[in-house]
Amino acid sequence: MYILGINTGLGASICLFKDGKIEFAIEDERITKKKNFGGFPSASLKYLKKNYSAQLKHLDYLCICDNQDVTVTLEQMISRFEFRFTEKKNSFFDDIKNIVKIFIPNNTLAWISKPQIKKPLLDRIKKELSGLDFNKIKVMRLQHHLCHASAAYFGLAKNMNKKYLVFTLDGGGDGECGSINIGYNGDIKKVYSISSKNSLAALYSSVTYLMGFKPHEHEYKIMGLAPYTSKLYTNDIKKILYSFLDLEKDDGLDFINKGSEKKHPGFELGKKLRQKRFDNIAFAIQDFSEELTIKWIKRAVKKYKINDILLSGGLFMNIKINKIISELPEINSVDVFPSCGDETNSLGISFFCHSKINKPEVSLLKNFNLGPELNFNGKKIPNKLKKKFKFETIKTNKYKKIAELLAKGEVIGNLEGRMEFGARALGNRSLIADPINSDVVEKINYLIKKRDFWMPFAPAILSEDASKYISIPSTIKNGSPYMMFGFDSKINQQKKMIAGLHRVDKTARAQIVDKKIYPNFHKLLCEFKKLTGRSVLLNTSFNLHGDPLALNEKDAFKVLENSELKYVFLDDVLVSRR
Repeated sequence: MYILGINTGLGASICLFKDGKIEFAIEDERITKKKNFGGFPSASLKYLKKNYSAQLKHLDYLCICDNQDVTVTLEQMISRFEFRFTEKKNSFFDDIKNIVKIFIPNNTLAWISKPQIKKPLLDRIKKELSGLDFNKIKVMRLQHHLCHASAAYFGLAKNMNKKYLVFTLDGGGDGECGSINIGYNGDIKKVYSISSKNSLAALYSSVTYLMGFKPHEHEYKIMGLAPYTSKLYTNDIKKILYSFLDLEKDDGLDFINKGSEKKHPGFELGKKLRQKRFDNIAFAIQDFSEELTIKWIKRAVKKYKINDILLSGGLFMNIKINKIISELPEINSVDVFPSCGDETNSLGISFFCHSKINKPEVSLLKNFNLGPELNFNGKKIPNKLKKKFKFETIKTNKYKKIAELLAKGEVIGNLEGRMEFGARALGNRSLIADPINSDVVEKINYLIKKRDFWMPFAPAILSEDASKYISIPSTIKNGSPYMMFGFDSKINQQKKMIAGLHRVDKTARAQIVDKKIYPNFHKLLCEFKKLTGRSVLLNTSFNLHGDPLALNEKDAFKVLENSELKYVFLDDVLVSRR
């Protein structure tokens, strides 16, 4: 049975699913080259039609995320923040307009203010996939937060006979910003819903906007900045945040919007935070979000008496919150769906459809290398590139060659196999370096990344040795193959991985490299261990600042031509700067 899942709006993406397996998944940003592309995934559907036309002819289900037609772009989302944070004052013309409205009949006024009729989402999809017999294809739509919850339950749960408590939190979708669900016996049931007007994630995004960053994109920068100050200087700011949002009293599970604005915080929040120090604001919003989320989860675990939990939705991209959850004594096990923003809802709805229509099944996510395969032909290289770069085919054990270069202090770009889905580079589209020297952070930022100085890189650690380098709570049963948890580093190992740790609190957003999930990256780490005795590398995404993760060799050459990077592996071809 073939299923096509489509997410429109923020994180526009598609997922082609067959008989319990993801055949292909991609975000539109990788093709359009517009990072965090939002809207209608036209480019992804065109790619699918061109490269998977045989499979599409057998399509059984078309699954569209969200009950409402959503095609909002990131630019439109940011313009909403601009509107919210502008003080509303009636001009002379506004007063005249309000007076005129009094004398216009209601039915005429309704016709004038009627929103522009937009083409239904389903019609747009049918047009993009013209040639398919839609009389034979069934259509399914699924509520936004049920897509999030389905991704976590059907994707990550290991045992159908065990009950899981599935939490979702994000900025909002289909009128909700969060939910609590129970997954059991191949079925998922929503037991609690939170209105989108009470969104913790929206408050975090509002603070992100106020600090001059892009909401729905740069929240991780606030999280990275937070440890540079402390509670000593932030209590007054947290009181301001609590005056806008809090949990209901006693053991209630609802978030309460206490602000004067009807929905999302806006001008009033900006006014109260004016002239507060930027680092103190960062600490306060992170600490505030941790407190509320942890309290909410502890109350739910107590009420429903289920202590195996799964997490999804944009707020759980916050690895510091996930770290604290994993350390709770009330929790038996916890896992987070990788890159759990809206982009993965196309996977969630595909999992849901498969398990509802075909057969109940969980643990459907096997790995996250779901995109196009890199097939670099070293024999077809344009002459203009040959003048700039050397091309050498490594015929035996390229991972040994990479390890040798890394051990000499070189930064290596590695592109091979299928591209990763989601926000994290996991070895197949990565920049890699030896993390023993802290100077490599400045080196990578100077050569390629141009990241904010306070932002940490991440370590990739051989699974067999992970507990040697980081403290792994017993609640994390499945390791951390997708960089969704923060960990405390072991003090006696910090010098060996210093460039992969946060500079202040020495935590690590670790990728634990499992041989079954990442066989090639595992080989590289083993070769590096043979040479150095250390089984940890710095791993960050292969892209220029502001660009999405590299898709193919064209993107690789763009990075080479617009940076000072010396070495890139394209499959087994070593490209080096002349």
